[in-house]
Amino acid sequence: MCEQNADPNFDNLPNLGVQTNIVFSSTVRTPYKFNFANDPRPETRWFKAVTPTWEYTYGDGSVNNASALIPGVKWA
Repeated sequence: MCEQNADPNFDNLPNLGVQTNIVFSSTVRTPYKFNFANDPRPETRWFKAVTPTWEYTYGDGSVNNASALIPGVKWA
């Protein structure tokens, strides 16, 4: 199935001469860690839900910068 749908020009994309601008940042708030005000085990023992307090950061480093840069560099 993969061979039948493979595009023979995938690796030979021509440069169209279009200016390429790459803009990216880590401005999306990402859950970083959570804390409980008290030990949650006594409540969860009775199948009660305990809501943690979440702390957020701007990007967690889980996505490499290359994932944003390489497609644009290939296009350019």
